[in-house]
Amino acid sequence: MASDTTHHSNISREVFYMKSVDKKPPRDLDEILGRGEMIERHQAQPSSVEELSYIPDPVLEKRTLRKVDINLIPILGALYSFALIDRTNLGFLYISGMAKELNMDIGERYSISVMAFFVPYIILEIPSNIAIRFVGTSRWLSSIALLWGLTMVSMSYIDTWQGIAGTRALMGALEAGFFPACAYLVSCWYTRREMQLRLACFYLMSVLAGGFASILAYGLYTLDGKAGRSGWRWILFVEGLITVGLAVVAYLCKSSNLECKCCAYFVIVIADL
Repeated sequence: MASDTTHHSNISREVFYMKSVDKKPPRDLDEILGRGEMIERHQAQPSSVEELSYIPDPVLEKRTLRKVDINLIPILGALYSFALIDRTNLGFLYISGMAKELNMDIGERYSISVMAFFVPYIILEIPSNIAIRFVGTSRWLSSIALLWGLTMVSMSYIDTWQGIAGTRALMGALEAGFFPACAYLVSCWYTRREMQLRLACFYLMSVLAGGFASILAYGLYTLDGKAGRSGWRWILFVEGLITVGLAVVAYLCKSSNLECKCCAYFVIVIADL
């Protein structure tokens, strides 16, 4: 199993290296074998590949790993940061005027709105893991981030507490598949030993950025009254737009566009090594 994981990561890095350095996608397997520095064909048959061998290259390995780190970890950390901010900002919204405007201080309305997020979040985590394999991590991550960002923007126009609870339930359904997709994508690019550090950095970035959520909320609250909108509506609107922008960047990111499915053929080819 460890050997398969290592080869999987090496092939992923090889294809990424050629995409990022040569800027020309390979036309077929023969071209990949001719241009790659990490794979060498030993059989003399020109029309088929019967045996491949992996030739370690520490310099290329380190350079490719650094490219993957730069292109993958920061955007995942930024997206997960706003995932945490978007799901935990209800308290800031409550004290920024939402409680008064939507009468959320009556009964258990606030508690219901908080709980509405986590019910679909818990239920849909396992189905989302299954969906990732069919949809693909690049489209999946960017799509759900775009949708929950738009949901945040739409929340700024809601005038009832029931609408807030309903949209938070929708956000929970969308965010349920985000962290599993991030872990799956990282596991595609790194070996088992390398994954530990990258996952720790990814999570640490999100926690540190989430620590500034209150400062961001206060800064946006100062827009209270602008364009006839309350401060809590500005918080939702701007944070939603930021999430939408990050979703677009994630889709355009080169490293996330290369799916594990694209590398599956090469893993099968070298399975005997």
